[in-house]
Amino acid sequence: MVPSLRPALLGRPDARSGRRFDLLLVVTAGLVSFLGYAGDVVAVSGGVVVLPGAATVIGVVAAAVAGYRRAGLVVGWLAAFAPLFAFNAEWGLLGLSGHTIPGRLAFVFDPVTLSVLAVAAVVAGTAGYFAGEFLRWDVEYLWGEGA
Repeated sequence: MVPSLRPALLGRPDARSGRRFDLLLVVTAGLVSFLGYAGDVVAVSGGVVVLPGAATVIGVVAAAVAGYRRAGLVVGWLAAFAPLFAFNAEWGLLGLSGHTIPGRLAFVFDPVTLSVLAVAAVVAGTAGYFAGEFLRWDVEYLWGEGA
């Protein structure tokens, strides 16, 4: 792997000590999305749902936190994917009540759906990650640490 690409994808070496926080960030983003949709705190407003709006926003915010921490793009992508997958899991497991358990699991782990969610997570996660990075640079500049 190219030396400059490794820190961008996996985070800076000094940021790798916070991997537990990174895992907590990803899991929390997924749980917030799942519980939000399951508890009807947020809802999908009908029509064909390709990407749920609230789950995408949760993912972008989580990816921005990863970017601010300089945790690496992979963490940003996972943080953006977790809420999207959680929405899909909530919809499949709790929303398809007339189907069997294997049918529900087949819906949740459908390769086409997972591919669409993965592409969306890469796009949204990259945008959120770099927004967090830029915010970090701005804060460091304002506090005089980056000059």
